[in-house]
Amino acid sequence: MRTLLLLLACILWASMAPAQVWTQYRGPHRTGVGKLHEDPRARLENLGATLWEFDDEQRMGAISNAVLDEENAYYVSGGYLLALDYWSGEGQWRAHMYDPEKRRGAVSHPTVAEGSLFVGGRNGTLYAYNASTGKQRWTYPTGGPILSSPTVADGRIFFLSQDSLFYALDAQTGERVWSFLTHWGGNSSPTVAGNTVYVGCQEFVGTEGYLYALDTKSGALKWQFEAKGSIQGVPVIAHGNVYVVSDDGYLFAVDTATGQEKWQYNLSANTLSSPTVTDSAVYVMAHGNGIAYAVHAHSGKELWQRNFSAYQGRSILCGESVIINNFLLMGSAFLDGRGRYQYRLHALNPNTGEERWHHDLSAAVKGTPVSHYNLLLLSDNNQALTAYISTLE
Repeated sequence: MRTLLLLLACILWASMAPAQVWTQYRGPHRTGVGKLHEDPRARLENLGATLWEFDDEQRMGAISNAVLDEENAYYVSGGYLLALDYWSGEGQWRAHMYDPEKRRGAVSHPTVAEGSLFVGGRNGTLYAYNASTGKQRWTYPTGGPILSSPTVADGRIFFLSQDSLFYALDAQTGERVWSFLTHWGGNSSPTVAGNTVYVGCQEFVGTEGYLYALDTKSGALKWQFEAKGSIQGVPVIAHGNVYVVSDDGYLFAVDTATGQEKWQYNLSANTLSSPTVTDSAVYVMAHGNGIAYAVHAHSGKELWQRNFSAYQGRSILCGESVIINNFLLMGSAFLDGRGRYQYRLHALNPNTGEERWHHDLSAAVKGTPVSHYNLLLLSDNNQALTAYISTLE
C-alpha cells in the first residue's frame, strides 16, 4: 500500500508545475500563505491518505516546524536536526544537537537557503550545515539562546538572540556584518522586505514590546514602534503595512515607511500568534480563548470570528494558522466528555470562518502545516512528522 501511495504521489508530481518552496518558517514570504501546487484544479478537500510518518522516538530536546527544498524536508526532533526524503520520509542525514548534561539543543525553526541549513541553539550558537550532506559549515556563538528562526536575504542571515542583540552575518562564512542592540531580545523571527529587515522584541523589565525597522546593509535604525505587550511572532509585510501581534492580545497594522500605527484590533485574549495575511484579510489565532479572528487588512474592521469552544468543548488553539489553496488551517486541543484532551486540524473557509472539515490527530499541531506539490506536512508535539496526500476536485 505504501508503494502504491508513493507511486501515486510521484505520478501527480510529474504533471505539476513547481510551486514556491517553504524554505523558512511561515512560508517563502513569511505571510503564512501557500499553495500545494500550481494546478488550478487543486483543492485541499481533506488530508487524504498518509504517505509516510517519521517518528524519531527520542523524547528529548525540542521539536521544530518543517522546512523544505526541492528534495528534502528538514526539522528538529529528539535532539537532532534531520533531513528526510520528501517523497518517502526516509532519513538522509542527521546532525546531533542535544547536550544531555546541559539539556540544550536546537530550539529555533530551521531555514534553508543557498545550499545551507541554518538553525539556532539553546546554547546561543547559530549553526550552518550543508543541506545535502549534513556536514557542519560554520558556527557563530552569541550570549543567549536563539529562539528566532533565521531569514536569509542578499547573502546575509538575520536572527535575534536573547543576549539582546539582533545579528546580520555573512551566510557563506558566518562572519558578523553588523549587530543591533534591542531592548532585550525574545522569540521574534525577522522578515526582510527590500532593504529593510523587521523584527519584534520584548522589554527586559516590564511588559512592553518593540518592533524595529533596520537597514539590511548597515543595521541603522529606521524607526521603532512600541506596544504595551511583547512582540514575539513574525512580522508580516503586505499592503504597505507591517502586521504584528503583541502578547497582550492586540493586532497592529504599522506603516512600513514611518512606523506609525494605522489601526489596532483587540483580540481580548493573550496570544503569541503570528498573523496570516492575504490580499484582503488578516487572520489571527488567540490561543488562550480558542477563538480565530479575521479582520480587514486595510481598515482593521472585524470580518468574522470563530469560537471553537462553542462547537467542540472547551478549546485552546495550537500552532499557528496558514492558508493553503484557500483553506485556512489551524490546530486545536479540546476536552472531550471524559475530560481527556483530543486534537484536531481544522480547515475553515477564510471568507466566512465556517468549518469545511476537520481531521483528528494523535497529538497537538506544532508550528504550521507545510505544503509542497500535492503533499501537506504536519509536525506535532509527539515529535513526529507526517506527510499527507491531498486530493483533487
